[in-house]
Amino acid sequence: MKKVAFLVIIVVIVFLSSGCLKLENSNKGKLIVSFSQLKAIPSSQPKKGVISISKNQRVLQRNFDFPASQIVFDSIEEGIWNVYVQILDESGYVLYKTTEQVKVIANQINYCSLILSLNTADLVLNVKVESDQPDSVLIDLFCDDEHLNDQKPLENRTATFTFSNIKSAVWDMKLTLLSGQDIIMIVPEIGSYGLELQPGRTNIFDVTIDRFGNLSVEVFVPNLGVVNDATLTNLEEGIKIEWDPVEGADSYDLYRKEKDLWLKLNSTSLEQTNFIDTNVLEGETYYYVINAKSLTGLQSGFSEIFSKTRDTNRIFVGTFSKEIYRLKRTDSGFETVKYKSLTGIPFHLHTKGNSLYVVTSNIVMELDPNTLETVRTKSFTFISSPADFTENYLFLIGANRIYRLNLTTFGYDEYPLQGVNFLSSDRYLCTVTSAGQIQIRDPEDPNNIIAQATGSYVFTKEDKVFIYKNNNLEYYTIESNNLIYKDSIPISETPMALDVYQQYAYLAVDNGFYVINLSNMNGQKISLELSKNLMVYENELFVLHDKFLKIFDISNPTTPVLKYSYTFTNSGWSIFVD
Repeated sequence: MKKVAFLVIIVVIVFLSSGCLKLENSNKGKLIVSFSQLKAIPSSQPKKGVISISKNQRVLQRNFDFPASQIVFDSIEEGIWNVYVQILDESGYVLYKTTEQVKVIANQINYCSLILSLNTADLVLNVKVESDQPDSVLIDLFCDDEHLNDQKPLENRTATFTFSNIKSAVWDMKLTLLSGQDIIMIVPEIGSYGLELQPGRTNIFDVTIDRFGNLSVEVFVPNLGVVNDATLTNLEEGIKIEWDPVEGADSYDLYRKEKDLWLKLNSTSLEQTNFIDTNVLEGETYYYVINAKSLTGLQSGFSEIFSKTRDTNRIFVGTFSKEIYRLKRTDSGFETVKYKSLTGIPFHLHTKGNSLYVVTSNIVMELDPNTLETVRTKSFTFISSPADFTENYLFLIGANRIYRLNLTTFGYDEYPLQGVNFLSSDRYLCTVTSAGQIQIRDPEDPNNIIAQATGSYVFTKEDKVFIYKNNNLEYYTIESNNLIYKDSIPISETPMALDVYQQYAYLAVDNGFYVINLSNMNGQKISLELSKNLMVYENELFVLHDKFLKIFDISNPTTPVLKYSYTFTNSGWSIFVD
């Protein structure tokens, strides 16, 4: 095989000026990195670059499209930084790389010029011999003045050879088949077979020698996908990032955005698919990307960006005295972070993203959940207290109509409906009229009635529907747009609120709450005077009764265990936890 000629391509090196320039009013320095590239054997084209700079345990990384003349780092702490550059092809293989140390001086523009060198390669040869005469195979590899060889016994007529960190070039291969010390065959008989080794990866070749000494070589080309999904959770110790494993990946790197750079969080490659970022501040939003890697040298490149706002639970409570509180956890319970007086009773609360929505008798407000400052409002002539949210909408009851408020645009639609006095929404919209008619509706088209029933109150969570009538709570599911009856349980008190955790329902009534096992509709009641509202968040149950907020651990759903209690000046009315 004809060897690929080496061609030097110099990427434009731009110097703003010679020497070091002063930066005004800064205790940090600017670093400008430029580089030249030696192009050689790669059959694929360099498409992107990754530059990392590190000092002690601090690693900053930036991705860039290739070619690039220079990479600029602003506001870098003074000191000795290690600079590491990688140039990758579209599959994520590292074609070129280099490393250098540079001294960053505060209040100056500092320059670093690097020469990129071709990355090394690994080689795996899977040899199969169809003849049963040889018992071992000897491989000789030649490249310029370098010579590598290895001999292995044939087991089931196969042998695997591995060579690590060798030159990325065309290597000439000869195979000698032996029986004991006797040479059976040399392949190829004349000349050699050229193997083109691409840099930054394990080059895998399947080599087959038939009975007549004919040689066939196939190249194995693997692929590596990106991380497609991740779950971010606020824990007491930090933000936990969990992601789905990528087929073929052996390890991962996790990065967090820091201004226009990506800070690498793991000091060594992660073999597990989770990480807890402990260096986080309350109320701050953090952005993460994940890079999957294989032992063969493949890199997936950055995943999509995943984000999470640091919050060890934002707990919002509205009171009968027209107040809203934001609480946070402490070692002994809770304390008030923010407080706001309102013009009406906040009878419904909800958060979406970085917005808190508050419903009063004639106004819907969007607040900043951290400061409780008003972002925007929408006034209505009359709103009755039942209101509920879906992912995209708030549904309100007006005078013989339903309002659907778009949470993004804050515009609303009206749907005439006579006598409606109660509603509940989640995946579906459920309405109740004063005549006891219950209708299950499509939130995207509230005029589309999916199913109907009768009752006094209705609650819905995901595909579950709970209807209260004649002192019974009936449990249904919605399957193929049909309301399927499951079971019921006697409840003599009027229901106030309902939430679901796993296969259990928690139902607030005036003097306590019920824990109901949905698999058999058995329930037990826990008494609390003047219960008003409840909500499940993760494995905790938050219950408002009289002037108290009580939090129960429901890790065992059937036996809530009281963890904390918080007392307000006035009776609580609404609650939301995220």
